Amino acid sequence: MNTLVIIAITLLVAYTIILCVVNKHIPDSLSQSVFFLPQSASWIWTVVIGFVGFAVMPAIIEKTPINWQFLAFIACFGLLLVAVAPLLPNKESEGGIDTTDLAYKVHMIGAFTCAICSQVLVAICQWWLLFGWIPWLAAMAYTINVNLAPWRTKVFWAEMTCFAITFAYVLI
Repeated sequence: MNTLVIIAITLLVAYTIILCVVNKHIPDSLSQSVFFLPQSASWIWTVVIGFVGFAVMPAIIEKTPINWQFLAFIACFGLLLVAVAPLLPNKESEGGIDTTDLAYKVHMIGAFTCAICSQVLVAICQWWLLFGWIPWLAAMAYTINVNLAPWRTKVFWAEMTCFAITFAYVLI
């Protein structure tokens, strides 16, 4: 079971690093990394995120006490929604994302569902893993207190923190 999780982690990390290095740019969010791909290769996003959701699902459900397994399932289902509804570029809108599109709404519902359910699950089952949020919170506080320009990649790093904490929960 852990082998699939390790493969999923490796695939997600490799996808993210390769796209950031090739494009010399960290996206505002992991979801926006689909914009780094050529239009004809945007299916890679769906395969990577979908595989992560499917690969982690059996392990996280097995790891979780029976009373809370629904949270594990809903978190993985949310990630699968994200996979099947990649963001679509729209040059006319602010941020380059078509926020009126149904796919955007499905994507955002899936993303928030995955993030909230996974972190609530961790808080219930292994609360101490939530200390993994301290570096992100410190960076956010520093950015706000020093009145720096808005932290453009804060969502990306929040997503990476969420993934790291969830993967740690599954593997420990």
